[in-house]
Amino acid sequence: MWIVYLLKSEPLVWSFWGEQSRVANFWKECWETGWLLLKWMSFAFLLESLIVAPIPAEKVTQWFGGDSGWTIPFSPTIGIPAYLNGYAVIPLVAGRIEKGMVPGTVMAFMVTGGVTSIPAAMGVHALVRRDVFFSDLIFGLGAEFLAGYGFQLWVEFLMLI
Repeated sequence: MWIVYLLKSEPLVWSFWGEQSRVANFWKECWETGWLLLKWMSFAFLLESLIVAPIPAEKVTQWFGGDSGWTIPFSPTIGIPAYLNGYAVIPLVAGRIEKGMVPGTVMAFMVTGGVTSIPAAMGVHALVRRDVFFSDLIFGLGAEFLAGYGFQLWVEFLMLI
């Protein structure tokens, strides 16, 4: 809607509360967007709880604890369903590092979860076109690979010094 105003020569008027039709349109859009997000986010959290609950933390550390090169590309398998939020993930991954998880895998897990976690992906999917949604996923996974391998190389470089 605001793009139409940019294409016209008329000035854009942000204050809508003085016009009854614009106030009604604002509340209609708030309701529709809020309802859409509530439906998708509820579904996303339900899926996340079904995926995360049966996976014990010790198994995750065992699977992603070695120095194998496959741990970073496969970190989305735990990062996407298990990511909570930026604050809750720090103690979780600190414990995993102490138990032997590769630092690059931990970084990839943190980056992947923030961008492509189930709740984040469902929220993006509810609000944008399909091509934008898939671009978000592809760029998020690309950032996961770069962050994971880059951080692992940095850690190994620091160990050499």
